[in-house]
Amino acid sequence: MIGSMMSDYDVGLYTTATAICGMWLFVPNAIINSFRPKILELKKAGNEEHYKRRLEQLYSFIIWLCIFVSIAVCVLGSFVIRILYGDAYIGAASALRIAIWYETFAMIGTARGIWILCEDKNKYVKYYLGIGTVVNLALNYVMIPVWGINGAAIATLITQIVTSLIAPVMFRETRCHTLIVLRAFVGSWFFANRREKNK
Repeated sequence: MIGSMMSDYDVGLYTTATAICGMWLFVPNAIINSFRPKILELKKAGNEEHYKRRLEQLYSFIIWLCIFVSIAVCVLGSFVIRILYGDAYIGAASALRIAIWYETFAMIGTARGIWILCEDKNKYVKYYLGIGTVVNLALNYVMIPVWGINGAAIATLITQIVTSLIAPVMFRETRCHTLIVLRAFVGSWFFANRREKNK
């Protein structure tokens, strides 16, 4: 949509921003893959308490790692662009500072794949993606003409939030997933562990 509404140069800037965003994603993906076998094992064994706690731990690590990286990119984004692509692409800096935040929610969506598998909720994935597609198209149509590539980045950020957190709330059987993510964000599992150790 950027290509149809703006210039090839703008497409290049946005591509630069998204390419930098994706450079480090092997790290959270590796964390997700390392957690997957244990979470599946706990679910299969019927150990619901430890299963949910391990899920929360996974989400906590992913969320806070992504937040840390996002803050670093916001601070160092212009420097990184100059080093990797040169001054000609410095116009991508503002879009990069927005786009980096949607990786947090994209990784939540990736980690959710484990929960989807454990709870046998695969039928809902198509609904999440359908809702996300409609939201993304509508927001891009409105925001790109007004804010350019920054609008596209904002649209993608909102879409990822909708897909990973809001869409599951729309279905009774998957509402608990968003609660798990929110509990992970505030570190509920950590405080639960502390209480158990102090008993």
